[in-house]
Amino acid sequence: MDRTVLVDRVKEIAEPMLRSLGLELVEVEYAGSARSGTLRVFIDKQGG
Repeated sequence: MDRTVLVDRVKEIAEPMLRSLGLELVEVEYAGSARSGTLRVFIDKQGG
């Protein structure tokens, strides 16, 4: 799966779920190679 497609799909799934919990999806990034990549999901909440 293309990195951009993966990141977009994670955002599509995570944003509504996080919003319903009062959280904010700040960033989603994929780093590394396809075999040993790391998916990072940055989440914040009101007041830190």
